[in-house]
Amino acid sequence: MITLLGSLLGFLSAAFPDFLKLFRDAQDRKHELKILELQMQQQAIAKAEEERRKSEEGRAALDAEIKQLQEDIARVKQSHNQSSYCPPRCRRPVRPS
Repeated sequence: MITLLGSLLGFLSAAFPDFLKLFRDAQDRKHELKILELQMQQQAIAKAEEERRKSEEGRAALDAEIKQLQEDIARVKQSHNQSSYCPPRCRRPVRPS
């Protein structure tokens, strides 16, 4: 009986490091998966931030272009108001002097 118990204990003690290694490997894989998930989240956040920044830059460029076009339209309207389409003799005063 003691021999059987001794051989069983010897077998288990020899296999224990292998079981411990399997357990550690499983824990390492779980940890690596968690790290990879966090990295993917960080990359997604960085990509969204980059797209938002590009969108804001594009919006700022469009706003600047719209402002420039509005200034050009105002300048053209002002030049139209200053120049008349009448010949020079129409610009004389109505009353004779």
